Amino acid sequence: MRQSAARLTGTYADGQSSQSLPAVLLVDASSARLDAGDREVIFTLEDLAAESRIGNTPRVIRLNGSGRFVTKDHDQLDQLVTSGIVKGENKGWIHRLESHWHTVLMSICVLVVGTTAAFIWGIPAVAKAAAMALPHETTAAVAKLSMDTIEQILGGESELDTERQDELRARFMASATTYAPGLPVRVEFRDGGILGANALALPDGTIIFTDELVELAEDDNELAAVFAHELGHVVYRHSLRQIIQGSIISIAASVYFGDVTAGASVLAAAPVWLADMAYSRDMELEADDYAYDFMSAEGLAPHHFSDILQRLTTAHYEEAGATEEDGESNDYFSSHPATSERVARFEAR
Repeated sequence: MRQSAARLTGTYADGQSSQSLPAVLLVDASSARLDAGDREVIFTLEDLAAESRIGNTPRVIRLNGSGRFVTKDHDQLDQLVTSGIVKGENKGWIHRLESHWHTVLMSICVLVVGTTAAFIWGIPAVAKAAAMALPHETTAAVAKLSMDTIEQILGGESELDTERQDELRARFMASATTYAPGLPVRVEFRDGGILGANALALPDGTIIFTDELVELAEDDNELAAVFAHELGHVVYRHSLRQIIQGSIISIAASVYFGDVTAGASVLAAAPVWLADMAYSRDMELEADDYAYDFMSAEGLAPHHFSDILQRLTTAHYEEAGATEEDGESNDYFSSHPATSERVARFEAR
């Protein structure tokens, strides 16, 4: 070989045993020669293929079935690859990323910020637009599925007198017709079962009052305040938006984690739970604002909403053997904003 040949030092392994020998690889524009102890092998340039550079990690030159040569002479090997004398694998981007760690860090930051923004603002915005655009036929189908599930939690048919149900239903429907004309609202009553005192709004406009809630209210104005709040959920299609949001996040999580192990399935479901917790807080406040406007139009004093809300909260915490302070201390993961926050917002308007 000509004396102008590039000289690379390293180790050679023949691929037949685990032994590596100190070696020198001489490469010029036409051929390459390997000297490893008493062994000398001549290669054509087509026989050589260099792995991409990754930082200062020793690099492998594959010798076309005759083993491999490992070297740390990166600069000389880079020159051989750049000049086209030695073939290089097209993975240089790994080295470029490692060499420009600040760019990688910036990219990670952009990815984190972008993902967070999509989670907090993007997905809710898409879900809201989709929910508001869906026809009533679709919401009715979703509501039927929801009702089938809810019926398993509720305690069955209402035990309220039919006259009492009709009285409340007539009042609520008259208000809905006046304040939300054209909205397909329907009022139902059920035994609360494990839900106890509560009210629910389904995507198709069905609003369910439990017997326990009716009994908890001190007057019908408080029930009207609850109806106004639930009507806000219907108007803004909150339940449908939550379903769409959860579906989007569930699909994204499933794509990311795949269905490899049960652990991955649990992780894939976790974002849906967290999203439901965060998004429903905003929805509750939006429904509160709707209730305030509704009650103002109906001539109802705001304290009716505050009173029943506080009484509901007390009843739920007593049933759970806790206090509202216990719940507020864990408010970040609460599915609803703290009662004190909601009451303060309501009374401040």
